[in-house]
Amino acid sequence: MEKHQKAERKERSSGVTPYLIIALIIIVVETGFIAYLLAKGTMTVQPLPSPDNQQPPPPEPPPVTGPALRQTGDVEFTTSDGVIIKGTLSFPSEYKDAYPVVILVHQLSGSRHQWDSFAPTLLGQGYAVLAYDIRGMGESTMSFSNGQEVPYVKHPVDRLYRDSMIGDMRAALDFVLARQDIVGNRIAVMGASLGANIAYVSSGAYPEVKTSIALSAENTGGGALSGSTINNFNPHGIFFLSDNFEGPDARDLYSISDDPRKVNIYPGPSHGIGLLTKPEVVRDILEWLSVNS
Repeated sequence: MEKHQKAERKERSSGVTPYLIIALIIIVVETGFIAYLLAKGTMTVQPLPSPDNQQPPPPEPPPVTGPALRQTGDVEFTTSDGVIIKGTLSFPSEYKDAYPVVILVHQLSGSRHQWDSFAPTLLGQGYAVLAYDIRGMGESTMSFSNGQEVPYVKHPVDRLYRDSMIGDMRAALDFVLARQDIVGNRIAVMGASLGANIAYVSSGAYPEVKTSIALSAENTGGGALSGSTINNFNPHGIFFLSDNFEGPDARDLYSISDDPRKVNIYPGPSHGIGLLTKPEVVRDILEWLSVNS
């Protein structure tokens, strides 16, 4: 009996051993293959979820409220005398509830796209940017008359036509002040050449303008773009920039402005937008805005 049991145990043992050997071989082969994949970088091991490594769900974007809140793109607004002004409003990529804004005014016979290469610099510093086309230029060529859109007709007297441009800035200010995504007490105006005179006059005509930057402003000696026909005109908070050829005009306007004010003269010739090709000009503008806007 005992011999029979031993034989049975031996038979049972000899039947199990091959399966164990095969299983061990499979485990060894799979382990080696996984190690090979990991070494080649073709396989990654994902950690099991735990309270320490679980990623929080992405935050939901804030609800959109107000007039096209924080949306970059083309806009339009209407002046008190019915001119339809076309512009582009841009915002920095970093989200905030509201941003300080720089309103850009281009040169004579130009358009808002003269600022296309400079606007990203302002956006990178955290400013919203509104660049618009002056009446009769760019895309601002229509107006309302008797409830209908009709082509805008410039005043036949050039000086009176230029004087009317200050109304474009009034409409631009009203446009940004009505928005929830703009900080209403941090509005800067920057202009080049003709636009520089609009920026200069805006600093003394519109109290909502906190600071102005004037690239190659002209001392016109009269008219609205000199401020002489504006009641209680008080230009202040202005940074004048010019080359040495147009420096006398910049110094003249500086002398009749109130603090805070600054005038910088750079080697020329560089007029208006052309001044922005100088790195020191861009640096000085950003420094002025950081302190005064």
